Amino acid sequence: MYKTRAQTLFPVMAIVFIIIGMMGIISSIHDNQFIRNSTLVTGTITHIDVYRPKSSARSSPTYTAYVEYEYEGSFYENICAGHLQKDQEVGDSLSIYVNNDNPSRVLIAYSSRSNATIFTAAIFVAGILIGVLVLLKKKYQPNIEQAAIITSITRAITDTKNLIFSSKSERNL
Repeated sequence: MYKTRAQTLFPVMAIVFIIIGMMGIISSIHDNQFIRNSTLVTGTITHIDVYRPKSSARSSPTYTAYVEYEYEGSFYENICAGHLQKDQEVGDSLSIYVNNDNPSRVLIAYSSRSNATIFTAAIFVAGILIGVLVLLKKKYQPNIEQAAIITSITRAITDTKNLIFSSKSERNL
């Protein structure tokens, strides 16, 4: 039997959403475990590496911060802290989590980490919902109805993302 695009697209979308959601959730779990075994300190940005992808003219550059800080009487410098999420310059202060067991491992402290967890969880749930719809579908329905379902799920994810990031920007004002 010949499969329509929708019959092929929905399972693929479900798998992609589940994988992206799981990667985000695993990353959030890793960050939370790191934070639980860390101390919050203030560091100073000493260097910023800029990476500009050559593959696309519309791709945004990535900024990686290197910091110096003092932890339990020792001074650490030129430590990679991770990617910056806002405009910051060399010499700016930066809140970082310092790993208690290995003080040369740090993570930039962002309030938006919980927002990212919520967003990736929403993507994961959307993938599960699409997968359930595909598995429970006993009879082929017209493409219009399936497209309406995907549109609704996509709109819900977009609305969730907009709500998260608009509340973040309101807090920054």
